[in-house]
Amino acid sequence: MEDRSGLTKYTEIARKMFVADLGFTLVAYDLAQAEVRLVAWFAKDERLKSFLLEGGDIHKWNASLIFNKKMDDIKPDERYFAKRIVHAFNYGLGPMHLVDLVRTEFGLEWAKSDATRVRESYFRNSPRILPWHEEIRAVMDSSRVLVNPLGRRRSFFSRSGDDLLRKMIAFLPQSTCVDHLNSGMVRVDLRLKDPAIHLLQVHDEGVLECLPEQLEEIVEIIKEEFKQPICIDGEPMVIPVEIKVGPNWGQLVGRS
Repeated sequence: MEDRSGLTKYTEIARKMFVADLGFTLVAYDLAQAEVRLVAWFAKDERLKSFLLEGGDIHKWNASLIFNKKMDDIKPDERYFAKRIVHAFNYGLGPMHLVDLVRTEFGLEWAKSDATRVRESYFRNSPRILPWHEEIRAVMDSSRVLVNPLGRRRSFFSRSGDDLLRKMIAFLPQSTCVDHLNSGMVRVDLRLKDPAIHLLQVHDEGVLECLPEQLEEIVEIIKEEFKQPICIDGEPMVIPVEIKVGPNWGQLVGRS
């Protein structure tokens, strides 16, 4: 398999071009397995929720099933492969779409039977996701209006069908993830002291720049602000935040 460990070679090079100013360091923070967590809570999938709350890595777990390996033996490119498949399943892609995905993105030729086997295995262990998809289908057939837990409202006007259903399924976790990150970034930003400053927001990741002597305080601020829960159908959930620091965006080291 081609090494696609979440970043292509070109993306890695591009990230290394985002360099901290002289005398400064970069701090990047992202929401851990955010969309999968949100899907688990929206779907009320207790098995998947428990796995995630116990610190499980759903992408490694799924990779271990796909490649018939122990989770500890999963390589980064195998985890990335499984991550793409998990998102495909969570957002309503069927076996034939999966065959196209692995061919286009990874250059692999899967039979429909391979895709069906992996899909069935995933949903056996996450049994509430497909019923949740049907709940979204009922909304598609009625109001076509969804509101995420942070108040973002969207009306869908496309023709009914599988494509619209996938868009509606993806809206809730994806919009909630971004809105949660953005609101957290605002709270963090209000507590930053000069010369620290935010530089980037990319999907579920924020990046800021600060002096080395500000680092410990800023790490604590980020942890505190992202403890704020999201309430989904009356149940609060907290998405863990992972923090990394380094001289550029492509060379970051995790901070506990």
